[in-house]
Amino acid sequence: MITLEKPPNKLAYVMKIRLGADTPPLYVKLELDSARIYGRSFHLSDYS
Repeated sequence: MITLEKPPNKLAYVMKIRLGADTPPLYVKLELDSARIYGRSFHLSDYS
């Protein structure tokens, strides 16, 4: 879990999903509030 800068002080969950041996992991950041889930970031990660 991380604290977002935008919007300030909101919490988000980060996942790094392995896609295969020769592919960088998929980085996914999700912000959860009381009624919704927001996809904040989706990209191939530079870090494992």
